[in-house]
Amino acid sequence: MATPTAANHTGIDKHGRRKQVEAVIRALGRPASARRSPPPEGRLGSGEDDGHRLRTTLIELGPVFGGFGRYLAARFDLLPRRFRTEMSVIPDEGRPLPFTAVKTLVRDQLGAPVDRLFFEFHETPFAVTTWTERHLAWLAPGVPAMVTIVRPDASQQIDTDAPLLRLLAPWIDVTESALVEAVDDYQATLRRRLDQRQQASSLATVAAEARNGRGFSAPACYRDHCASGILTVEQVLGETLEQQSETGEGIAGRLTSAWLWQALCCNLVPYDFDARDVVVTDDRLLLTGAAFEPNPSAARAHFASYVGAVAADDPDAAASWLIEGADASARVEGELRRRLRQAVPFRDGEWSGDDRLAEHMLVQWRVASEMGWSISPHHQHLYNGLQTVARIADELAPNTDTLLGAFEDERLRIGAGQAGHLLDPQHLAITIERAVQELVELPQKLDDVLTMASEGRLRLNLQVPEADETEHVRNRTVLMVTTLVAFAGLASMLRHLVPVLGLGAERVGAVVLLIVGGWLLIAAARL
Repeated sequence: MATPTAANHTGIDKHGRRKQVEAVIRALGRPASARRSPPPEGRLGSGEDDGHRLRTTLIELGPVFGGFGRYLAARFDLLPRRFRTEMSVIPDEGRPLPFTAVKTLVRDQLGAPVDRLFFEFHETPFAVTTWTERHLAWLAPGVPAMVTIVRPDASQQIDTDAPLLRLLAPWIDVTESALVEAVDDYQATLRRRLDQRQQASSLATVAAEARNGRGFSAPACYRDHCASGILTVEQVLGETLEQQSETGEGIAGRLTSAWLWQALCCNLVPYDFDARDVVVTDDRLLLTGAAFEPNPSAARAHFASYVGAVAADDPDAAASWLIEGADASARVEGELRRRLRQAVPFRDGEWSGDDRLAEHMLVQWRVASEMGWSISPHHQHLYNGLQTVARIADELAPNTDTLLGAFEDERLRIGAGQAGHLLDPQHLAITIERAVQELVELPQKLDDVLTMASEGRLRLNLQVPEADETEHVRNRTVLMVTTLVAFAGLASMLRHLVPVLGLGAERVGAVVLLIVGGWLLIAAARL
């Protein structure tokens, strides 16, 4: 493997670094726009190994470029599977810091030496990635912990190299605007993950929202031992999903259900994580790291509607979520809806061609991307998180649409919870009082309608029945009006009687009124 050029660029000014990157990229050869596109699948011909050569170049240019390649591997909507497969094998690994550098960073950020802050601290990290390394430690006897250290030069490398990622535009088969948006999102996501104070806050929120084994849980954070470049959490015992020997629908279903619970019911949803970040225990799935997207209640409801529309094969409703908040003409929106109606997985998909929920979404987002549609970062993060979960679940249970099954289960649980809330005795009284108030106002509303009709101000869009149906329609109309009058009389009578009999009678009367009135209206409508 080539030695990463970026590893030695800390002493080079930004102008010199740009010239260095340009020279390495030029060695790739002709830009993608000048080359014949390879077939989507099948054997490559000579000179068609563009993805492999680009992957090698990104590794050579250092961690910012290599990380961007891994980011592109998750952009299902932008790039074909062949290209993303090449990017996905870029290693996320690095060299451990000298322990003297670790001690210096701890002292600078936590304000005390390692031996004063920790009862014991392992010098050799047990895991090293491009930007971080993890050490085992003990805060006190019997209190094991896991300490994540961010490389001290991470921010400087991002500041220097992130603006240079746009130089890759001619060698990647995407529009310039799409690449600019991808670079901005990659940089923002990377900074979120490396800000360990934000990680501590997000993990604490995830742990607090975990209920009855639902959703992801998270290890406890020791805030006094956390800083912008240091995260200290409880030591987690268990295997990651990457290490798991267990496969099948069970573990895949737990994963998809956990993510959907976060997306549909919680204030934070993870979107930048992989199988190494999820630890499996007997009763929990613990998330040890991710980038998190804020998820307010209105956004949760809209996302649930979108997933439901895709599951119901309703592209028009699905398009409403994709174009939410976008500034586009009616013509462009109409074209997007038309294209979504025509898109089908067996022709436009890239996995098995099966009629799966994740495959339908991938096709829709690819169509939107091809049209140059600008997707909001919030939508992009939700989509990436969902597709990541679908990919991992497909590896665990390749013959099952676990995402669709988990969504149907979560929708059923949410509906049952809402029904239980309405029938809760603590809330039933409020519900009945609101119904009674509406019924009390019914006679006045009926009087207003009759007044408008007598004055000729009521406009109804009526269809003239056929001659042989005239008498039946007249009888049905008379019965309907009679029912409404009886219903109004019953409401008026209860209005006068209930205050005399007390609050309990008011509630009983409201229930009786609802039952009798509903029965009268249904009976009249069926005539």
